Formats: sequence, C-alpha cells, structure tokens
Amino acid sequence: MDYSQPKNLHSLLDRSEFTVQGIVHLDNDKGFKKNSSDFENYLNSALNKSTTRMYNHTESAKTVKINTSIRKDNFTLNYLIDRQAQKSSNDVRDQINNDFVNVSSLTHESNYQSLKQESVVGYSIALIKQQFIGRYQKNLNLSLKTGTRWYSEYNRSSLDFRNIKQDFFTFLPEIRFDHKYNRNGYHTQNSSLSYTYDEIYPTVDQLRPFYDDINPAYRFFGGSDLEKYGRHRLSVQHKYSQKKRHGLTVNISANYTLDDANWADSIRFEQNQERRYLIQNSTHLYSFRLNTNVEQSFTLKEKQTIGVLFDGNVVWNDGIQYLNDVMQRVAINDQQFSLNLHYSYDNRLVIGMINDMRRFKRNVAQETKNSYQSTFINSGLSLSFVINTKIIFNTSTTNRFIKSRYGDDNVLIWNANVGYRLSKGNNFEIKFSAFDLLKQNKSFYFENSPTTFRQGLRNNLTQYFMVSLSYFPRKFEF
Repeated sequence: MDYSQPKNLHSLLDRSEFTVQGIVHLDNDKGFKKNSSDFENYLNSALNKSTTRMYNHTESAKTVKINTSIRKDNFTLNYLIDRQAQKSSNDVRDQINNDFVNVSSLTHESNYQSLKQESVVGYSIALIKQQFIGRYQKNLNLSLKTGTRWYSEYNRSSLDFRNIKQDFFTFLPEIRFDHKYNRNGYHTQNSSLSYTYDEIYPTVDQLRPFYDDINPAYRFFGGSDLEKYGRHRLSVQHKYSQKKRHGLTVNISANYTLDDANWADSIRFEQNQERRYLIQNSTHLYSFRLNTNVEQSFTLKEKQTIGVLFDGNVVWNDGIQYLNDVMQRVAINDQQFSLNLHYSYDNRLVIGMINDMRRFKRNVAQETKNSYQSTFINSGLSLSFVINTKIIFNTSTTNRFIKSRYGDDNVLIWNANVGYRLSKGNNFEIKFSAFDLLKQNKSFYFENSPTTFRQGLRNNLTQYFMVSLSYFPRKFEF
C-alpha cells in the first residue's frame, strides 16, 4: 500500500504553526452627575442663563476579539475579527425650582454595534544571514505584508439624527526591513525600516454630535459629510546595547507621517456663539517625530554607582484651521530634552540631579497674534534615604524658569514625603506627602495641537498634603 500522502500531510502539519488568541471584555457602568452653570452675556443681558442639569447614565458594553495566525516556512496568514456592542440609556433633566424637566435633545436610548475584520498575508525572506561561531551573527530580513480591512458600524438611537450606518474597506500594505547584529560578549544592534498605510474613519460623535446647551456660548457641530482619509507612515528604529554590567544602551526612533485629505477645524463666531465644525481638508499634512534615549551607569567603588539618563523628543508638524472662512496654516516645533544623574550608595541612599528643558513654538503666518513661543527649564536635586527596613524618606527641590511671549516666571518647588512599611514582609506602605511647601507652584499651558490656541496659567493646587496606602506583591528586604 502507498502511505506517501499521509506522510506528506504529517510533514506539512509538522512544519506549520497555528495560534488562536481570544479576548472577551464585559463592562457595565452606572453614573450620576450634576452640573450647574451661570452664563452671563455682557452685551445682551436678556441672554443670561442659569442652569442646573442632572445626568443619569447607564451603559453595558461587550468586546470580543479573536486573532488567528497560521505560519508555514516563510508565509504567514492572520485573520482578526473584532466585534463591539454597546447599549446606553441617558436621562437628562433640568431642575427648575422643585420640578425636573426632561431635556429631550439629550435624553436617549442607543444601541451601537461595530464589526472589524482584517485578513493579512505575509512573506519574509532572509537577504543576509551570516554566522561565525564564537564571533558574531548578522541577519537582514525583508518582510512583505498585504491585507484588507472590512469595517462596519451602526448606531440605533431614539434620537433620529443619531441613527447612522457606515461601511468601509481599506487596503493594508506593509514593507519592513530588519537588521540584527550580535557580536558575542560585546554588544547587539537591532535596526528596522518600515512603511505602512492605514485609513482613519469618522466616528458617530464626529458626524452627529450631541449639543449640550448648558454652555450656550459654544457648540460643536462636527461634520455630517466627513469621509475617511489615508495615512502613510515611514518609521526608522535603532537600538544599541552593550553586553556587560552597567553597559551603554541607546534607543533612537523616528517616524514621518503624511495624511491625505484629513479633517480640519472651521470656527465661526455667529449669534453670540462660537461654532466649531469639522470639514474635509484637501491639503496634505505632515508630522515628524524623533525620540532618543541613552542610558549608562558607572561603578565608582564598592556599593557606589552613578547612573546617567538622557531623553530627547522633537516634533515638527503642520495643520490647518479655518477662522470665519479664512484659512490659517499652523507650523509647530516642540522640543523636549532631559538629563538626569543619579548617585546611589548601598541601595539605601540615592541622590539625583534633574535637568529638563522644553521649547515650544507655534507659527501662524496668516494670523501672527496666534503665534506663540515659550521656553521651560527645570533644574533640581532629589534625595531618597532608607532609614531602616520600615521607614523611607524622600525630598526634592526644583527651580522652574518659564519664558514666553506673555511673560516670564521663576518658581522654586519643594516636595517631601515619609513612608512607613507595615506587615512582616513590608508589603504595605503608608505614606505622608507634602507638596509645594513654599507655595509657589504654577502650571503653564503647553499645547502641541495645531488647532488649539490656549496659553496662560492653569488652575492647580499650590501647597497641599496627602496620605496614601499602597500594597506591593513582594517582600522588601535589605
């Protein structure tokens, strides 16, 4: 008898890898919120309005995700199905004297359903594969993927304008190069270069938003005719790591994103109200991000080490906003850098030097009054001391210097806390914390959104105290 076919089938299955992953998430939520608003119109007192509004909210949500993967030799096949369902009930009422009046534009019952299916076929090939036993290994791989996404969603609501159904289809290509180099006993290097394409879909709340007139001076209309738009992304990553104690580690990543015909804000001031719309933008917009991380530690003497940590993040992007039908092109440059040094002795004493800098610049060529530039410098010292197995003391002082178009400021922040560990294994910790003992804390707005023009001070606590209780699932010993 000929048994070749079963043998071949067994050999095929032996070389294949089959994986199934599933996630089921159930969530039920009930809530009550009460908002009060006193709106005063300085130009027309007849438009003054005082409102006390109560919101009762009930929601049940279910998410089911199943990801199936088949791998054979250099080929992979992935299939993802993601189904989400959400039922919500909202009862909104205004309190007028002793009566509770239903707000018909906000009270509703909704049933939301969405289904996403992704099928992706991948192929990988080794372009370079070298190995010298005891010396080094080097690999260069090419991965190609092509796939499709079918996405469908609908929302059924007791409010007619919220009834909507959407269907989308997206082609998902990806190309990726991976390079790995390992020099035995010295260091490893991993690099990658990839290109991906995706599409962004409008949501129900962007197409048919609610209008809560508790603030009559502002209304978001969204955009009823928004369409999906494409997003191209080119990414580069590199990691270098030394194979020794206290070795050097370097991580660098950069990505360039180009959006096709995305959405833009259109703001109009009409009838004592700021009205915000979303419109389809025909101009290509870009974003570039560069992230750098460097870590290195040194041994001074027995039980003494110094650690150095550097982080750098740079963002360039542009955006478009319309103000009363006049287009404003916005260019943003956001730079953040930090250099932290830490000295430790016997794992009981840690002294740190903290240095941070952020420079933010927003340039609006058509409307210079919306251009903005600020510089933030933060420098300070921190100390952490383990007094014994039960008591830990921490303190820090930082000097903050802020310079912007709208003024300069310089503050000194001093924080401190004492922690006491409970139980036999020191698993519980009660901590007494004091923040801003000098009462100088201030917080500036830093906005990196192309369509947001806020600046100035936030409302935040100056001096305050806090007591916290923490549990750690392991023992602390010395």
